Amino acid sequence: MDILGLTNFQQVRGVLTVSVRDLPDSVLENYDLASDLDVDLDGWLGDYASKIAADTSLEKLVKLYAKYRCASWLAASGQNFIYTQMSDGTNQAQRSDTEGFQALRLHLEGRARHYQQKAQERLNEQVSSTLTIFGRVTPSRDPVTETRS
Repeated sequence: MDILGLTNFQQVRGVLTVSVRDLPDSVLENYDLASDLDVDLDGWLGDYASKIAADTSLEKLVKLYAKYRCASWLAASGQNFIYTQMSDGTNQAQRSDTEGFQALRLHLEGRARHYQQKAQERLNEQVSSTLTIFGRVTPSRDPVTETRS
């Protein structure tokens, strides 16, 4: 399923390296990542839809940001839905890896922040590339009262 046309559930699962069985679409739909991402993008990018429509380089950066940002939100609660199988030879159990998911969350937030900074730099380049120059020319003679020589 698509998330604001910027990423999708498969990409987010791919970043987290989980399967559809571990993290089904119904669970991802309940997270409502589209609303979170919409508010997040609106906070630092403003009218993001028109900005990314006008610039393909910015669109690529925002898509990467969206993928890693959504994955980081899910990694924060990953220990709730992904378990690792542990065995000592005779006993077997499934346990969650809280520290691993917190480290993964920090890593994914760092990646998202990297792409966010790149997107903001791209926006700053666009603003600084439009330079308006004003000039003034003063003739050496008065064209109304003086004749040409």
